[in-house]
Amino acid sequence: MQQADPQMNESTKIHYLMNGLRQSLCTETRRNYPTSTQGFLQQVKIAEELTALNTNFTSTSIDNDDITPYDSFSYSTTSSYPTANN
Repeated sequence: MQQADPQMNESTKIHYLMNGLRQSLCTETRRNYPTSTQGFLQQVKIAEELTALNTNFTSTSIDNDDITPYDSFSYSTTSSYPTANN
């Protein structure tokens, strides 16, 4: 296991932190590339919130795709068409 170097500069710390990110957080975090470890933490939190919102929105959209326009209509069991017995 590699030891942490307390003398490491901010850009090197950010480089190592970025390489350890999950892919789902990496793109959003790189979009506003942080210049400090504190900025990195803020960007990752924002990326995590956006990912969670996107996941919730996608799963809700998929659930709603199961509903067809016909599901909202109510059907009557009596027919309005004339039958042969009328």
